[in-house]
Amino acid sequence: MATIKDVPSHWISKATIARRLGISRVTADKQLTRIKNDKELSGRLNVLIVDEGKRKLYFFDPSDVDAVFSELQKKSKRKASNTKRTNGRVNDSVYVLDNEIVKLALSKEELKVAYLEQQVAKLEDNLNDLRGENTFLKAQLTDQRPKSSPTVPKATEEVVMPPKNEPEPSTIADIKKAISDAEKSNNGTEDDEPTAETKEAEDEVEARRARIDEHLNKPKVETRYEKKTGFWNWLKGY
Repeated sequence: MATIKDVPSHWISKATIARRLGISRVTADKQLTRIKNDKELSGRLNVLIVDEGKRKLYFFDPSDVDAVFSELQKKSKRKASNTKRTNGRVNDSVYVLDNEIVKLALSKEELKVAYLEQQVAKLEDNLNDLRGENTFLKAQLTDQRPKSSPTVPKATEEVVMPPKNEPEPSTIADIKKAISDAEKSNNGTEDDEPTAETKEAEDEVEARRARIDEHLNKPKVETRYEKKTGFWNWLKGY
């Protein structure tokens, strides 16, 4: 194990490396760890480890430090550039993929729109057919309705009722019976107020009486029997 006396005077510690490169001690430790794990750079950096009690001190050749850290920075830049290019390619791929997805979505939407337009066109055709059938049925119903002719008020015809020709009584008994019936009809309505029907009945009774008086006062015509003469009439009994 090396001691502090074995370390060349021009070799530098980790703190000196940090000051030399203008970085923090923590960043210097991280970069030294990366160099140690790198197969290409780990063998190019000479290091002396000195034990001082419970801690270890690391000393490095300054010329190796400059060369190795310069190479580490170049590799970091290349890696960053590669990462950037990779990210750029990934971004380009993602962009292209997004464009393809958008195009596919647009194609699906266009197909949906075309399908919906076809459905709308079919519905419009069905609606036009239904309207035509409705118009046809209305026309049929209109033709089957009874045609109403203009109502012309009918001229009222005055109906003239012929006078009642009652049979004239032939015998004295019939005449008396007619007078009795007329008096009974007249007596039944004396107590009541005269109405149009009562008036009409009274007029009819008066007319009957007038006809009966006329019949009674009519002079009788004697029918003369003329005896037929002649042989044949004599044989017949005339």
